Order: sequence, then structure tokens, then C-alpha cells
Amino acid sequence: MAIADEIEASADQIERPERAIVMDTKRDEDMRRLTTISGVGAITAATIKALVPDPGGLSWLPLCRLAGIDAAISFKRRQRD
Repeated sequence: MAIADEIEASADQIERPERAIVMDTKRDEDMRRLTTISGVGAITAATIKALVPDPGGLSWLPLCRLAGIDAAISFKRRQRD
């Protein structure tokens, strides 16, 4: 049972910071915009925000390329809407 307890403790240690990141993403306009890209969730958005604190000077496609995201489909979908 010791291994099961360690797995559960590890899951709790991961879950708390993840919830905090999700809450930060909901409050931050840049991170919220990033999550509109297909395949980008709160963790990825927070990572991009940490690497590019002021994304205002970058267009979406180079920013996605920087993050290793293929956003062409999402970008085309956004242009249609």
C-alpha cells in the first residue's frame, strides 16, 4: 500500500499548482486569448506567458510557432467567425 499512498500524495502535489494555474489563466487576458487556440490549455498558455510576457508585438502565428503549436486550423476558423 505504500506505493499507492505515494502516488496519491504525488497526485495531490500536482493538482494544487495546476488549479492555481487554471485560476490565473481565467484572470489573465493574454492567457485567456491563448486558450482560444485549439490544443492550448491553461498550462501551455501559462508557459507561453512566462516566455513571452508581452505578446502584444507578436502576431498569433509566430507566437504559436514559438510555442510549437500548429494553429493554422484554429487561425482560419477564427477568421471565419
